[in-house]
Amino acid sequence: MLARLTTGITAGALFLAAIFLPVPGLFVVVAGALLIVAAREWSQLCGFGLVLQIAYVIGLALAYVFFLAQLDGLAGALFPLVVLAFSLWVLAIPLLIFYRKSQAVFSNTWLVAVSGAVFLLSASLGLVWLKTLPDGEWRVTLIVGLVAVADTFAYLAGRRFGRNKLAADISPAKTMEGALGGFVGNFILAGILVVLIDFSPISNFLIVVLILGASLLSIVGDLTESAIKRHSGVKDSGDLLPGHGGILDRIDGLLAATPFFVLATMLFSALS
Repeated sequence: MLARLTTGITAGALFLAAIFLPVPGLFVVVAGALLIVAAREWSQLCGFGLVLQIAYVIGLALAYVFFLAQLDGLAGALFPLVVLAFSLWVLAIPLLIFYRKSQAVFSNTWLVAVSGAVFLLSASLGLVWLKTLPDGEWRVTLIVGLVAVADTFAYLAGRRFGRNKLAADISPAKTMEGALGGFVGNFILAGILVVLIDFSPISNFLIVVLILGASLLSIVGDLTESAIKRHSGVKDSGDLLPGHGGILDRIDGLLAATPFFVLATMLFSALS
């Protein structure tokens, strides 16, 4: 628990520094570095050998740079990618619900590899795009924070009240009470934002939708990675973060929540 807490606080502080420090290009570099590390872990979960792991990482790094080269038109280039990512995450919901009949999906190496590429690119580029918007630092902080709040409240509620399994065939440690705790944590966060900040009624509604929708998808991301790890025969995606496992073990919820958050932001901006 101490290692988990220490690592979480340290990682959070470093990420906040990357978001708010006025250093040109810093956040782009940090998001790219996370993409590279996460891509390596994902390629390992796919069971790739060293050569394919290197090719996978380099391919995603080049794709990241390609999209960034279109930074002025990043929203237009990013839109199809986040739509695809969001669609795949929504498709994952029935696959997780009927996991016993859909296990082959999570053990299909190339399907997992291609889906992972979409998830990793859409999340990293989505965060970079959010950062470029007015008050972008706070938008990125909100999406990262709400996933962290959901994860923390779920962990605490699961440890204290956990009785009923959420998805016993996928991740026996996760409980319905833990998932509910995550929703409660983010509902409290939404309430605090609505009370403290003088948003319009439409903006207040958007905040609630964003937070609760992202909370649901963060659970989907967590369970999806757990299903893939189960078929890979590993407990953690890596050992880079003491008490947490690998990078993917910490950002799986963010991978699923970010495309939804970005897509909702784009659509709301187009309608307003």
